Amino acid sequence: MQSKLQSLDDYTEKKSACDCSWILKEIKGITHKFEGTRYVFLSINEAKTNFYNNKQKNTETLTEYLERFKALVEVLEHYKSSIGEDEAFIKEAANLIDE
Repeated sequence: MQSKLQSLDDYTEKKSACDCSWILKEIKGITHKFEGTRYVFLSINEAKTNFYNNKQKNTETLTEYLERFKALVEVLEHYKSSIGEDEAFIKEAANLIDE
């Protein structure tokens, strides 16, 4: 992972500037295999599936759940994928609310 991080274009500049948030974001990207080694459609489908199937666990605090939720959103945002704009999901959610 370190070699992948060091191979990034902005690594030297960001390291010199002690830009920890950039480094953490890039580590997260490498961890989620954003670097292009996976078929992008499969990655987006997996990210959406994980997002829409996400629920708070019985033993999980609200803070822990929020952190997991934010991480899932970041994955979708990386792929520039929409969240909650799928017409089928909106209709189904409206039906569930009406019940």
